[in-house]
Amino acid sequence: DALTATANALPFVFDCGHADGGVRASPSRVQAAAGNIQVLSDARAGVRLGATEKLGERIVAAHGALSVVLEWPVATGGRLTAPVARGAAFLTATYAGATPSISSDAPLHEHGSGNVTIDGRSTRCDGRLLNVERSVEAALDTDDLWAVYPSRPTSFVCVEAPFSLTATKKSPKLALRAALLTRCAVGTSATACGATGPERASRLRQSRALFSGAAARARAPDPRAS
Repeated sequence: DALTATANALPFVFDCGHADGGVRASPSRVQAAAGNIQVLSDARAGVRLGATEKLGERIVAAHGALSVVLEWPVATGGRLTAPVARGAAFLTATYAGATPSISSDAPLHEHGSGNVTIDGRSTRCDGRLLNVERSVEAALDTDDLWAVYPSRPTSFVCVEAPFSLTATKKSPKLALRAALLTRCAVGTSATACGATGPERASRLRQSRALFSGAAARARAPDPRAS
């Protein structure tokens, strides 16, 4: 939608109408009734990938039948690029001569005591410097659990409310991917969890642990190759 800068690219709704530029992915769901199908989203539960520098006007760098590549020039040189595709599992942004920022309109979930998970370790998010090698996970007060994966180790300043991660320096070349792991992180969302929220959240945590272990094994070198 050129007027609202919104794309209903399920499972996310993407929008880039923020005054500071960048692109946001918000969780979405389809609600259907007789003769009426709606896509509902919660922008407050979304995550935005942007930059700290002043960004120029958004341009369409490339497009296809089910995808578009958006680009913002950076006032100091460089660019921020974000591909958007229908059915994408990740929100992706690449940085060339820009300082990455990750933000949400929501704070961290109170059940997490202001903590995020950095490379598998729980860490306070209170304005301190965090060194991220592989991933950072953050549960928002909307009960949504997001994970962000940098393409290279990066240092961020973490703020709890509203949640944000800001890189400490401009990156010559970096990619960030954000994924929504679950909409029932703690079990407090009536929409996502329902009556069995706590049990479902427990099963999801177990599944994420198994997935993390599989991902770690996939990254490990094959001893047979040596």
